[in-house]
Amino acid sequence: MKKLSPTERVTALEKAIVKKPEKDEKYNNIYHCPFCNKMIVDDFLGLPKYCENCGQKLDWSFINE
Repeated sequence: MKKLSPTERVTALEKAIVKKPEKDEKYNNIYHCPFCNKMIVDDFLGLPKYCENCGQKLDWSFINE
């Protein structure tokens, strides 16, 4: 197993903290990862628990409000 540097450890911990995706200003069904800004589309497959690009844990609870 690879040892992580202090910076890599902090980054991994930050990604484990659940964060709300940022809503796109132009489109209703598009969001962006708060960590890497990758586009996330709310489609028929459902919303992911993690960003597929960087692994950021995502909180979608605000959608049901």
